[in-house]
Amino acid sequence: AGRAPPPAGRTARKLTEEFPQHPFGWKLLSGVLYSQRDFPEALAAMSKAAQYGPDDAETLCNLGLMLRGAGQLDDAKSVLERAAALDPDNINAYNHLAATLQEMGRPTEALAGVTAALAIVPDDTGALASIAVILDNLGRADEAVEAYRRLLAREPNHSNAYGNMLFCMSHM
Repeated sequence: AGRAPPPAGRTARKLTEEFPQHPFGWKLLSGVLYSQRDFPEALAAMSKAAQYGPDDAETLCNLGLMLRGAGQLDDAKSVLERAAALDPDNINAYNHLAATLQEMGRPTEALAGVTAALAIVPDDTGALASIAVILDNLGRADEAVEAYRRLLAREPNHSNAYGNMLFCMSHM
């Protein structure tokens, strides 16, 4: 904030002025603001995009992620549930919902969300990492180790998986 907007920012603002009720300009503006680390304004712009495109699962998924980042966990949960309902194959909605639920201290519900993600893409590394952490938090170390093994088979250089897996193994 306070600096001249880049060309993409000027274009996005122009789009929101010319077509104020169309979500595309608001999504573009949100992305520009986010890249400039102006998170409150990026969230406001993404909220506008969702207002004008309430059935766009991608927009809702992005909004949910931003709400979670802003600490608005209940709102994030609601928005991400809507995104998942609108697009049941949207793995990002399930992964972000699981992370939100985990942050809310609801690991059993988080497990259901990440399990849904893995049903869509069984080898998704983000979902495998998430399910391993959740299973460990639930005291299911054997299953967590297996999830870490699946993750490492898919991504051998995953930065945290070896240490986390060894930690799980230490309390089996």
